[in-house]
Amino acid sequence: MTATQGAAALGVSRKTYYKWENRALGAMLDGLENRDTGRPELPEFSQDEVTLKKLEELQKQNELLEKKMELAGIVYRFELEKAKEQNRKGKKASTKKKKKRTGRS
Repeated sequence: MTATQGAAALGVSRKTYYKWENRALGAMLDGLENRDTGRPELPEFSQDEVTLKKLEELQKQNELLEKKMELAGIVYRFELEKAKEQNRKGKKASTKKKKKRTGRS
């Protein structure tokens, strides 16, 4: 078969036929090269700099959030004790007012 006949059979130009022919012959030659036997080795897991920087940033944010939560807990407990103390003072004052009105001491 000539190149003209092959191109006609494939419905392409002779230029395209030759391009495809060279590509196919190159692939066949690559296929004839010796290769390692067995499964290919898996690439080692590597972390690039961007990933490592993002990890460090997220760890810092996590630490900061943990500190904020701890501080929020402290403030909450402080406010709770403050409210309890005000409530106790309010009850004492209320009791004193009631005693004055009833004349009890």
